[in-house]
Amino acid sequence: MSEYNYKLISLYVDKNNVLYAIPKGLLPKFDMDAEIDILNILEPPYSDVDVQQIILKTFDQCYTKEREAFDTVGALQKHFGVKAYSAAVRNLKYISVRWAKEEGYSISSSKKVKGSSYDGDGKSKLLGHTLQAGELAVAIREAIEESTTF
Repeated sequence: MSEYNYKLISLYVDKNNVLYAIPKGLLPKFDMDAEIDILNILEPPYSDVDVQQIILKTFDQCYTKEREAFDTVGALQKHFGVKAYSAAVRNLKYISVRWAKEEGYSISSSKKVKGSSYDGDGKSKLLGHTLQAGELAVAIREAIEESTTF
């Protein structure tokens, strides 16, 4: 998929099942991954093919930008017109979508905890390197069902 050993996407979902996919890039000052200033939105109704296309498009955008250390307003905050991350994600579910050279694709659900954070100890589903038709969308739908908002 790329020169990177892994790629990460933050996928947020609202109560109307609108998907907000944000690729991660490098935050050089801290040598870590962070959401970059790109936001892909998919509004219902959408098909399994539409879901897979937006996820693959977002993976292609990973590491195409760097996040500045002092850039505290991310793509989601800009979209919703708020300054605080906690305000942007207040009623959103969070799903982690990952591609790794060794394992392939995986989807992880999460539980929202008080404040603006998510507990990453949700269920994880490994899909492998080769995606079957609709498999990615099914795994994402399952993760949405398993994930919670506070």
